Amino acid sequence: MDFLTLTADNYSFYIGLLVAACVALAVYKDWLILTPALVFQYFVVAVVANDQNGTAQRVMLGSIPLAVFLKTMSGVIAALIIFLTGYAIIFERRRLKQQEAEEEAAGTGGLRRFFRRQEKEQLTRFRYIDYMLPIGTSIIAAVATYAFATLLPFSGNFLGDFAFYWTFSIGVTIMVVGSDILKLGIGLLTALNGADLLYSLLRSGDNPLVLGFSAAITIFLALLISYLAILFYNKLKTLNLSDAFTAGRKAVK
Repeated sequence: MDFLTLTADNYSFYIGLLVAACVALAVYKDWLILTPALVFQYFVVAVVANDQNGTAQRVMLGSIPLAVFLKTMSGVIAALIIFLTGYAIIFERRRLKQQEAEEEAAGTGGLRRFFRRQEKEQLTRFRYIDYMLPIGTSIIAAVATYAFATLLPFSGNFLGDFAFYWTFSIGVTIMVVGSDILKLGIGLLTALNGADLLYSLLRSGDNPLVLGFSAAITIFLALLISYLAILFYNKLKTLNLSDAFTAGRKAVK
């Protein structure tokens, strides 16, 4: 398929899509935005990797390169796992809210209900710093990416160098500024996706076993992140690491 081959006509489209997807992953917290952005990121990286290191194997009636198919499908499955995990936690939060409502209707709960309301107000309060910090770090990552892709090229293709530096730097950025454990997992997947792209750009030839192993690792990491997030939430009733740390300090006192 011509669309899956980098040309002068779609070059800017792939750059724009990769930049938009990674910025959405770094800035937003809504799962309806994060999971499609993760899929788009995997798709663009797969197209770039295949363009630099094409595979002879084809799937889907011989029109889609195997590398693009496997990497994109691993991204889709990983995003679906994280999406379902996020919504499972949302449903659990709704159950807790219903329990609080029943306690309030029955006139029970007392101070516990009061402190829960205070914590909820602090968590749901809009803070500009929650968005300004990711936006600022994304700008810094963009400048650093352009500088490294210009000064330290290694693949002979600007888009390949840019895609590696951009995905890896955004992944590290998400892990540094993120406080949500699922968001940290998305940052890890993004950084490792960039590292996998680097491996694809440097090796000569392609191997279906390597592609399959890379896809399996992505899905395994998504399952591990999901398991840790659910375990973390069931124990501490929050996904926010700073809130969990604060609760732990209170418990010790």
